[in-house]
Amino acid sequence: MALKRQTSPDTSVIYIDEFKGNIEKEKYQLAMYDKNRKLVDILRNRHSQTIKNIINEFEIQPQVVVMDMFKPFRSVINSNIVQAQIVADKYHVIRQEIWALRDLRVELFNKDNEKYKKLKKYWKILSKSSISQFSQRQKEILKEILKVDKTLKKMYRIIKEFYKMFESKTVKTMRRRIEQLIEKLRVFNIKQSIKPADTITSWKKEIINIVEYKINNGFVEGNNNKIKVIKRVSYGLRNYERFRKLIYLRLCNR
Repeated sequence: MALKRQTSPDTSVIYIDEFKGNIEKEKYQLAMYDKNRKLVDILRNRHSQTIKNIINEFEIQPQVVVMDMFKPFRSVINSNIVQAQIVADKYHVIRQEIWALRDLRVELFNKDNEKYKKLKKYWKILSKSSISQFSQRQKEILKEILKVDKTLKKMYRIIKEFYKMFESKTVKTMRRRIEQLIEKLRVFNIKQSIKPADTITSWKKEIINIVEYKINNGFVEGNNNKIKVIKRVSYGLRNYERFRKLIYLRLCNR
């Protein structure tokens, strides 16, 4: 089967994201899309040299690169495409806070299974970004959960401010809110708050660029879900080239 591939992709903006393919002893593969959200290629792995090769092959010199918060990606882009502005993917930024709340919840549950059993049963309620669409019963459950532990309640409130940060309309507002969030996480001073504080500090410029460029990787996450379905209905593929061709067939011939 001939592989349908773009000959001149518009790479003034590129989107890159990893997905778990488990192909030929490589756990993760990498998808790259152009400004028009068209697939540029599926990379065999997420190694720095592999990314460099695709940059050279297509002579990619984008102005903007949207990517998840994986330091080797950032290092490759900064080293090889010096003019590019990196935009952190909003989904992966939010995930940092979801993980922080999860880690605290699990730690509390492991201390006393009986006392904190509701934290395990209703963990999805804690992870919701907004309670505006909660039923009355869900609101009551949330109140009960937050009464269980003061540390959890405080962490939850900080997370709510984190979501509010992404409602910023200007770079100035975004910068102020992100600095306030980092400060609150550090003052809280538990391991579940220090880790995201360090991560957000390290990626502050790229996170602020979410508002600066008003762009995100949302459609890429959607395609990653489609790729997972492709792999599942194929009962697992182990050959990289076959997997790559099948993805092109499903995503490009539409």
